[in-house]
Amino acid sequence: MEEDAKKIAFMQCQSRQYTKEKFFLADQYNSLDNQLINKEVDKKSADSTRLRYDSKKKKLLQEAQLKSDSLLNFLRKVWNDDYTTKADKKALDSLTKIELTKICDENPI
Repeated sequence: MEEDAKKIAFMQCQSRQYTKEKFFLADQYNSLDNQLINKEVDKKSADSTRLRYDSKKKKLLQEAQLKSDSLLNFLRKVWNDDYTTKADKKALDSLTKIELTKICDENPI
């Protein structure tokens, strides 16, 4: 159970990281818009930067979706095959929360 909890926690931590990256990218878009409004960059340069951001965004969304799907598939497997009782699921959840703190909070990915 401990290994499954570690795996789930690791995947959840990675998902959190994707969320942080998406918010960071949103801030970059906003900053670019402000620079354009304040005439700190020209439209051509802003369009070029926006294309790079769009590419990054597309890749980030694809990776986040893959990680999310992978986590969901793993959870379905272990819930259906290995941890079928309510007590087992509760124990796994408790261990996962402990591991999540260790993995994600103490050693950010």
